[in-house]
Amino acid sequence: MTGDRVCPYADMPAYITGAAPQLVSITVQALGDAFFEMRRQPQTPHSISAPLNHAILQMKRAESPAQVFAFAHAIQTGPLRDGVDLNAPAPYDAAGAEPDLPQLDTDGIGKSTERDPLVSESCARARKLEVRSFPTSIIPDDAGQAMGAVASVSEPVAFSEQDEAIVGANR
Repeated sequence: MTGDRVCPYADMPAYITGAAPQLVSITVQALGDAFFEMRRQPQTPHSISAPLNHAILQMKRAESPAQVFAFAHAIQTGPLRDGVDLNAPAPYDAAGAEPDLPQLDTDGIGKSTERDPLVSESCARARKLEVRSFPTSIIPDDAGQAMGAVASVSEPVAFSEQDEAIVGANR
C-alpha cells in the first residue's frame, strides 16, 4: 500500500475480511486469531508496503533468489498467524535467525517510507509496469525485460492461460 491507500488496519475491516481467502490461498498460511485481533485494536499499525518492500529488496541484492523465497516464507508466519506488525523490526529479526538466512538492516527496514531510495525506485518500476494489485506476476522475456503482467490470478490454469497469451503475443 502506498500513497493515499496507507491507513491504519483498523480502518480496513471489510477489505481485510474480503481479501483473507485470497491471501490464504496465495500464501498457504492460515490466518490466526491474533491476525484479526491486532486489526481490531484502536492503535493498529498502518498498511504501508515500504518496510516489507525494503526487506525484500535487501534480500534480492544480497542473496540468491531461492533465499528470497525462503525469507518471504519466514516472515509471513508472524504477521498472518501471530498478528506481528510488518512495519516493526521483529519479524525481520526473527527471519534472520532462521538457518541460511542473513540478518538484514532491520533498523532501516522499520524506518522505511515510500521516499526511501530503495523503495521509491521499486515503486516507480511497479507503476511503470502498471502493477495495481496483489499478486501481480511480471512475465519476463529471455533478456529479463517485462513482456506483460498477470494480475490478481492465483488459480494455476487461469494463470497459465494468461501467461501463454502474453508470451504468444510477444513472439
